[in-house]
Amino acid sequence: MSAALPAPARDATDLTARLVELAFLARAVDAELERLALAGRLRGFRPARRAVWPMVATGLALGPEDQLFGTSRDWPAALGRGVSAATLMRQMFAKDGDPALGRSLPGGLHDAVRKIILSDGSAAAHILHAVGFGIAAQIRRGGGVAVALFGAGAFASGDVHAAFSLAPVRAARVVFVARGPRGDEPGFDAATEAWGLRLVPVDGDHGAAVFDAVSRARVRALAGEGPTLIDARHQDSPRIPEDLLVLQRAGRLSSEAERATEAEIRATVWAARKSAEAASAPGPDTLFAHRLAADPDDDDPVEEDPT
Repeated sequence: MSAALPAPARDATDLTARLVELAFLARAVDAELERLALAGRLRGFRPARRAVWPMVATGLALGPEDQLFGTSRDWPAALGRGVSAATLMRQMFAKDGDPALGRSLPGGLHDAVRKIILSDGSAAAHILHAVGFGIAAQIRRGGGVAVALFGAGAFASGDVHAAFSLAPVRAARVVFVARGPRGDEPGFDAATEAWGLRLVPVDGDHGAAVFDAVSRARVRALAGEGPTLIDARHQDSPRIPEDLLVLQRAGRLSSEAERATEAEIRATVWAARKSAEAASAPGPDTLFAHRLAADPDDDDPVEEDPT
């Protein structure tokens, strides 16, 4: 079932400018890392390519208490969540300064402060984890919502169908965002009727439209009205992203300004890469860090002996 939701209040042109800035940064990071991967210097990297637009828009739309779930390909969403290019590069190279302490494949960012979990294994397990977070948030009537990005690879897993079936039954505070190219996989229209999910299709090449859809779906989830599936996939045919056209029509992005912005961003990415390459690996003192969560009901926690 498709539905329109009330639009959030925000200056549209300023929002679009921020989305374009983040997308340019994500594209520059993507291109630099893909070159390294093709040269055999960064194994396991998964480029985002055109999907950077819905990824950064989703990250930017989240509130401070929301939890972002995705795969290692969804790393551009972390830029929208406030992760710097320098931190992202250190994660890619598993160097000191990586919030995941070098324990994940490139893109598998785990950041407890910014509430980001990007898995580097299954293409769909994180979707079911997001539903669990959303159910807990609904029961506790506090905190934020879970947002799960996913691509075509998730359709082959039973986890995605379990997640889509369970979330509406429990009115989970969760938003699902499909990104990437539209392929031969089945459409969502008939399936969402069976799952009981609300479907919101948007143009995956239009970051502002994705931002609005995620923002509206958050409001709906927080109101206890259930989960939303946002179809933000893009067509394979090349096109100029709508956000660039919006800024050009508003007189805020000339060809000269675009070239200057991209050159400045490339310099930022190059500096972040060189800093990451020169950094040391996480030290042995981090081996037992971030393994155990504190029990909120334990007044006298006992430290585990690492030996």
